[in-house]
Amino acid sequence: MERIINWGIALTAAIFVTSAQAQTPSAIDLQAIDEVAAEAIAARAMPGLAIAIRRPDGTIISRAYGLEKTETEEAVDDNSAFRLGSISKLVTSAVVMKLVEDGKLSLDQPVRDLLDGKYGWSNFIPASVTLEHLLNHTSGLPDYTREELEDGVTAGFFDRDRLEEVLQRPSENRAGNAWVYSDANYSLVSVIVEHVTGLSYDDYIGEVFAPALALRSLQACDTYQAHKVTGYLSSQSGFVPEPAYEVRGLLGSGGLCSTVQDLVNIPARLIESRWIKPESLERMLERTELQSGIIVDYGLGVRGGFLGDNDAWGHTGGGLHGAWATLAHYTTSGYSIAVVANGTGSELDASVIHARIAQIVLKPSELDDLRLSEAELALLSGAYTRGSNVSCIFVSDGRLYRRRAHGDAPAVPLMAQDKLTFGRSDYPLDRIVFQASDGPSQAFLIYYDGLFAEYWVRQDPTASEWVCDGPRDLN
Repeated sequence: MERIINWGIALTAAIFVTSAQAQTPSAIDLQAIDEVAAEAIAARAMPGLAIAIRRPDGTIISRAYGLEKTETEEAVDDNSAFRLGSISKLVTSAVVMKLVEDGKLSLDQPVRDLLDGKYGWSNFIPASVTLEHLLNHTSGLPDYTREELEDGVTAGFFDRDRLEEVLQRPSENRAGNAWVYSDANYSLVSVIVEHVTGLSYDDYIGEVFAPALALRSLQACDTYQAHKVTGYLSSQSGFVPEPAYEVRGLLGSGGLCSTVQDLVNIPARLIESRWIKPESLERMLERTELQSGIIVDYGLGVRGGFLGDNDAWGHTGGGLHGAWATLAHYTTSGYSIAVVANGTGSELDASVIHARIAQIVLKPSELDDLRLSEAELALLSGAYTRGSNVSCIFVSDGRLYRRRAHGDAPAVPLMAQDKLTFGRSDYPLDRIVFQASDGPSQAFLIYYDGLFAEYWVRQDPTASEWVCDGPRDLN
């Protein structure tokens, strides 16, 4: 492995080529990628990270930086296994689609009937909730509360009793009415996988899924791995080991670990039909339409997205407890990019690093700033809500602005890409996409660093207490 000493920081970097005919990227591109990673290490955003880029011809360029463990100063390399967090949900969804193909499951099957009374708590699940509702986060079932998550982390293990306690609470929405991201949904899906296969979720991944896709390092984090990294929390005094990185029992919600090389290969393995048929993958990638008509850019365990004119799909993982990971496949260009890190607590995280690398590799067009008419902008303005949060979209001096209704943060000018797509002037990697047909927009979606993250619903101005006034909100 080549060692690079630069920027006053020890970094390790390696290039792995899997196709003899492929050409490696230019030295300028590799230097730019190294500089992005060096900035993150220098800023003490994480002790170590790994980056992999899979080219359309199958070439994999892998770069490794920093440390697996600060205590022993073991360097990150091509064998380092990182926690993938919620990228595990994409894998879990692919597992379910294979079981659907095999006739063992059906997406429209009610979960209560599917479990067939084996678990007493299954009777608490409304009859209207289907397997598809769990996979696309529209079940309406309650999720773990923050207190329950913290309690599970403190205990170091998420046992089935915690899921049972969650499911006994009343539903928060009717199935299909709202998109609410839920770890409990995928904990329940993991139980379903175990129910129909007769294997534990961990064993199914290690003995069936990973071998079929030739992903040698992909396995449950609960199992022994010689090169599993340690997770850290970044603090002013340095990196503090995060015990929650080792929490067990997360299953298909966030319990998988992998090297970055195996992670970046997952989209290609699915596209190549090594596991499921093309129509099953297409079903996973379909966006979800709510009963209100709002369409969210989340399929079955997959976040949609785009960077410039490159459509994308993938998932993010972690963000808490020492783990952060991002995976995206760019369908227009055929590239896949993966970033994994073993530290949290900094704004310079794996998603930001991923988006910057995608810019270097894909070279998307510059952010536009089209001028739209007052009438076009007026269709987008109004008060939008997400839970108890309120966001004001308003027009001032021929430009659209966004400001949170609560707090002192200034209004942010939005730069128009077209009539419905806008970029933030202060952070061009993010996008806001409005949904409108013949009248006012009924919602907007936010894409953070290229992948869908959340949606906001426009409030009826005659029934809402919030009125977004341009001059007032601008000040």
